[in-house]
Amino acid sequence: MVTNARPPAAAKWLYAALIVMIVATGFAMIFKVGYNPAPALIMKPSKFDQVEKIGAVAFRRFYVPIEQAKRVVIGVPPQPEWQRDVVRGFLMEAASLGFPFEVIIADAQMPPLNLEGLPPVELHVVSLNSPTLTEFGDRLQEARAAGKRTLVYTISTYSTHLLEGNAINRYEKATGERLLSITSAPLALNATEERLVQPPCVGTEQGGAHLAPLGCEILKAGRGFYRKKIYADKFVAIMNAPGFDDYLLMIAAPGQGVRPSSAN
Repeated sequence: MVTNARPPAAAKWLYAALIVMIVATGFAMIFKVGYNPAPALIMKPSKFDQVEKIGAVAFRRFYVPIEQAKRVVIGVPPQPEWQRDVVRGFLMEAASLGFPFEVIIADAQMPPLNLEGLPPVELHVVSLNSPTLTEFGDRLQEARAAGKRTLVYTISTYSTHLLEGNAINRYEKATGERLLSITSAPLALNATEERLVQPPCVGTEQGGAHLAPLGCEILKAGRGFYRKKIYADKFVAIMNAPGFDDYLLMIAAPGQGVRPSSAN
């Protein structure tokens, strides 16, 4: 004879206690280490035959908030040279759509941009490595007061909001303003290419630990696509949003990734 046996009351209380303990442990870990949801994916892996086209797509994606704020910060690595073509493509697309930038505030430590073929622009070369950022702030406020579209061109470690104490965060803390920023960075398409990522995800002689949050965010974004075995027969770009008004544009150069096996 089969009976529907019920667990004793003590067992029910034990199960309930275990569930409460698991939930409580989860909340304790969240409060201890924080909860960081995955950054919003803005652009899935996309191929481009020219780097300028990546910059053009970026402008079309953000022209509405840029037109409202009249300013944007773009940071790129000093090398390779083609990274600066992202900024050139951004500027060219803005001009072609009737929203030309009237002021460029360029970081003195960065190589000059190629502005050939663009509408006349008011160019200010300032130091974003100064303790006070006074000259940078003055030029930015002057352009804002005049209602001029302004692009700030700097190094990627100064443009991202991910690094505490860098130029953009110090300016925002001092003024209470928020700047929309786009940071370009290298993209690894497989584990062996992670050595290409700068800054490193850990402190080394090449990049201190204070730069690691940017490097780690770059690696995390790329690793999500390793299983797709992407081969960069052209430039490959992805973009995500690590935070509010903070966008990370990662680019792999032709030749990177998993080369398809040749047919026998």
